[in-house]
Amino acid sequence: MKNRPMVLLFFSVFLGIIIYLSRIWLLFLLLPILAIINPIQQFPRFQKEFSFLIFTLFFSLGFIRTARVLAPLTYIQSNIEAGEIIQFRGELYKKDVKESGITYYLRDVISEGECLGNVIYYPSEDYASLGSILSLSGSATYFESARNEGGFDAKTYYYSQNIYLKMEEVSGEEVLNSGNVIWEQLFQLQQRIKQVEVASLPQEEGGLLAAITVGDRGEMDEEVKNLFANVGISHIIAVSGLHVSVVGMGLYRLLRRRRHIASSAICAGIVVVLYGVMCGNSVSTIRAVGMFLLSLTALVMLCDYDACTAIFVMASFLLLKNPLYLYHISFQLSFVIVLGVVSIASPLGNAYDVHCRLRWEKTHKKSKGRRWKKSGKERLIRSLIVSICIQLCSLPMILWHFYTIPLYSLLLNLILLPLIGILLGCGLFAGFVGALFPIPIAVLKLLFLPSHWILYFYEMLSSLVSKLPYCSLAVGRPNLYLLLFYYSALLLLARYLVYIARTRLLYSMKLEDEYGRSYSPLPARYQRCIVIVMVCLLLLPVLFFIRKPDDFEIAMLDVGQGDGIYLQDGMGGNYFIDGGSTSASNVGTRVILPFFKYRGIQAIDNWYVTHSDLDHISGLIEVLDSGYDVKRITVAKYIVRNDNFTQLIEAAENNGTEVFVADVGDAWKAEEKGHEFLLQTIYAGNEAELEDANANSLVLYLAYDDFEGVFTGDIGSEQESVIISNIDKIKNIDFLKVAHHGSNYSSSEAWCEFVDPTVAFCSVGEKNRYGHPGIEAISRLENTGAKIYYTKDAGELMLSYVEHRIIVKEMVR
Repeated sequence: MKNRPMVLLFFSVFLGIIIYLSRIWLLFLLLPILAIINPIQQFPRFQKEFSFLIFTLFFSLGFIRTARVLAPLTYIQSNIEAGEIIQFRGELYKKDVKESGITYYLRDVISEGECLGNVIYYPSEDYASLGSILSLSGSATYFESARNEGGFDAKTYYYSQNIYLKMEEVSGEEVLNSGNVIWEQLFQLQQRIKQVEVASLPQEEGGLLAAITVGDRGEMDEEVKNLFANVGISHIIAVSGLHVSVVGMGLYRLLRRRRHIASSAICAGIVVVLYGVMCGNSVSTIRAVGMFLLSLTALVMLCDYDACTAIFVMASFLLLKNPLYLYHISFQLSFVIVLGVVSIASPLGNAYDVHCRLRWEKTHKKSKGRRWKKSGKERLIRSLIVSICIQLCSLPMILWHFYTIPLYSLLLNLILLPLIGILLGCGLFAGFVGALFPIPIAVLKLLFLPSHWILYFYEMLSSLVSKLPYCSLAVGRPNLYLLLFYYSALLLLARYLVYIARTRLLYSMKLEDEYGRSYSPLPARYQRCIVIVMVCLLLLPVLFFIRKPDDFEIAMLDVGQGDGIYLQDGMGGNYFIDGGSTSASNVGTRVILPFFKYRGIQAIDNWYVTHSDLDHISGLIEVLDSGYDVKRITVAKYIVRNDNFTQLIEAAENNGTEVFVADVGDAWKAEEKGHEFLLQTIYAGNEAELEDANANSLVLYLAYDDFEGVFTGDIGSEQESVIISNIDKIKNIDFLKVAHHGSNYSSSEAWCEFVDPTVAFCSVGEKNRYGHPGIEAISRLENTGAKIYYTKDAGELMLSYVEHRIIVKEMVR
């Protein structure tokens, strides 16, 4: 640490940001204490009396910068209402072009003399250049937090980029200046390269190559994106250190053949900066470009380049630029991986190299003039060591954001990453040539041929791997304390292993022969220590698989206008009721499957389908088509067998899922450690009403110890009367799923008085065309004293039963 002051100065900035964000003002009292024990005192170039000043300076920079960045958000929340029309102006700093349209990003937005931070809006056409000042008016819209566990958190994503508002119904657009010519030309070059790549390659390959080479994902196929994420190679899509090193260092080495170090470094640096701007200046791109420029500076100044110092310099720069980058996935993943490479992977890889060299010298004592070179086996083992270290470092962050472990990603990366340099070089060369010169499409296809074969190999191998068993294990989002423990254990074990390698292996040589050195074997006790530490390192990820069964819970997902209810029996069993929507598209892949991944749910034991309307089964069909493990589907005896039902049965058969037809009295039971769980069919439809899907809904009675509940599907008041006359045990229950999304034709007065629920959940879409929930039905329920919760207001609803108490949590509120 004595030689790396930027590491400690970074933590001063970091502490200032954290204290402001957490509002723990009392930590200011720790400032004098921290100054007394401040490690900056150890730096040889800093006098002890200045340590407090330096620490306070950087701490204050982080604190004040965070306050300044969040000031616009505070003003917006206090003074601007959702839907309010405001006049504003700002600088256009980014454009995002997709098939669905174009997005404009404005920064330093001013409205009525107040700064609003950054905003986005969607113009009908691309009418302005980057760097232009735009003046317009629009309806202010707030970003929403995730409405379900595992859902996309737009609020956090955009806030981490200082984007606090989305403008809709924009009018009066006016361009106040000509903009930045260089930025606009780079953007146009990016678009031309993308168009050339899309025109010269098959659609999915062209969009993929554009994402890899110039950072534009507008034409990227969603299936390919999901495939790469599923097998653990989606990092090749993000423009980061790998891309910058291929472009920058390749150019630098080419120029060094003819030019001086300084001129070569300046030219390579300028090109890399322009390349980063063209690719959109993402967080990972800025970090990579900055570290590359620092390495060039070290070369020119004939200094040693310290990657650890460089990473903390860039981290400090980015956090002072925008403290909210702390919440950005690119910042977290990028810096965790690079830190893992610098502090763990590289030292261990270097130690292995020395071990191989010493072993070679022992067996080649008499081979004068020969020098050691890595064999193919040694290169492979070193790559494996480095890859394992990177995987161990990045795994917790991957689980925190994506909830799954791509089991074969290590081997897949070993095979595919060596080709990325060729792919980037050929793709960029062909793209630039096609964008700058009028070349026939046949010639361009020939130039893109190496890229085509590599991308085809990527997709083919990824597709094969995705079909292997346990390709992607849904472990769920880990506990924050488990994350901290994992990283602490990883750092201690890895650094201890590095310590042994450096102190006992690198210096285990004796001056014996004419070469001045010979191999001296590592003492047995250190060999055992290395084996034990390596085993512990490899077993660390097992921590994420060790989890006790979740407690009993009911979770009603916010699927819009539809139903989707998850049940956990507290004994490891997972159940689901319905799963569909008519207001939200792809509810299975966008809501239900992400929820399963977030919770680490590997399979559903029994999926109950109340009836065959699409707002109850559309998501289930998507889940089955995805290959998710659904062991059994239960339907009502008299379920309406329409086209939707036929499609469901076909999807179940293709997925190998059993279909069970339930009649009144059929039950699913589980019992363990004094707890009993029961799901029993109390209504299975009526043979006389085979044309009415709602009337033939499956109705379920739930019992967990002394907790009781009823799930009603879409039954009406007639079916409620039948159930009341036949089933007495549902009187005075604890929980009720409100029938038919709160329709006035359900939840009759007799039904509400009979079941008399303590808590009721109503799944309903906001501003739906059916007018749900009905005022009369809700009034009848409220008269019973029930506490009613709505997914349209609270997002996902979660009910747990702990020590005879009902606890309800709302996702949004």
